[in-house]
Amino acid sequence: MTGHNGSGQAELLIMHTNNLSLWDFATGLYSQDRVSQLCLELQDEYDQDVCLLLFLCWYGQRFGLIEAELLARCQEFSRQWQDAVVAPLRQSRRWLKSYLQAETARLDASFSQAGKEFRESVKEREQTAERLQLERLQGLVRDAAADDAGQDKGKQEGSAGSSTAISGCLLALLTDKGLSPDGLQEKLTELATAASRFAQSELES
Repeated sequence: MTGHNGSGQAELLIMHTNNLSLWDFATGLYSQDRVSQLCLELQDEYDQDVCLLLFLCWYGQRFGLIEAELLARCQEFSRQWQDAVVAPLRQSRRWLKSYLQAETARLDASFSQAGKEFRESVKEREQTAERLQLERLQGLVRDAAADDAGQDKGKQEGSAGSSTAISGCLLALLTDKGLSPDGLQEKLTELATAASRFAQSELES
C-alpha cells in the first residue's frame, strides 16, 4: 500500500498478521516460492526445527525481538516434542518411502498399496504433530504475555513487523548455541526476508 511511512506500514503489518494464527501464518509462508525448499535445507543440512523457525518468523512479525527466557522455553518444548513425537513419525515416513521404492519389484500389489496408504496416514499424523507443536508455541507466547502484562515490546530494537525483527529472532538461535556453520546465517537471513515479503503480500491482498 502507498501513502504510509515506515512506522505506519509496520503497524499495519502487525494489525493484519495479528488476524492470522501461527498455523495459518506458518502454512502460508511455507507455501511461498523457495521457502519450503529452504526450510528442508535448514532441517536436513543444519538440523534446524522447521516449526521453531516458522514460529520465530511469526513472532518477529507480530511482536519484535524475542526475549531470551521465552526463546529458551520454546526451544526446550520444541526439542522434546520433536524428539519424542515428530522425528519418529518423520523417520517412519521416510523409511517407508525408501523401502517401498527399493522393493517394488519384490512386493505383491496388495502389500505395496497398503504400504502406500499406511505411509500417507503416517504423513497425516506427522502434519498433525507439527500443528500441535505450533499451537503449543503460540500458547507459550500467551503464557509469557500473561506473566509480563503491560510490557511494551514494541520499544525493543528491531520493532515488530520489520525484517530486522524477524532476522533477529532467527539469528538468536545462533547466539544461543554460539555456533554458525557455513551458510546457516545466510539461509536464516533469506528465510527472514521471505517472511517479511509474505507479510507484505498479505497486507496488499
